Amino acid sequence: MVKGIAQGLRIKKNITSPTFTLMNIYDTRNTEYRICHLAHIDTYRLKSERELIEIGVEDYLGAPDTVCVIEWPEKIRGLLKGKHAKSIKIKTINENSREIEMNF
Repeated sequence: MVKGIAQGLRIKKNITSPTFTLMNIYDTRNTEYRICHLAHIDTYRLKSERELIEIGVEDYLGAPDTVCVIEWPEKIRGLLKGKHAKSIKIKTINENSREIEMNF
């Protein structure tokens, strides 16, 4: 899904999971929507919200020129308070099927 979002934002770089780095930032040339950055955040291995704060997440969360995609967002609920967030949940039904729930 993040690769598709990156493609839509005209990002040419290879999109990889930030499982161990926690956050990958990609710059975009998408002036049509005035989006400058895609922040891909994976909090699965996160020990505390402080870890993300120390690597600069607050520069991106809620920034009007940034799209943030967050895996395991329930682990950083406190950082998301007051932010304009949308929720997409993907549930595996079987090997070939997924159920997608969107909260906009």
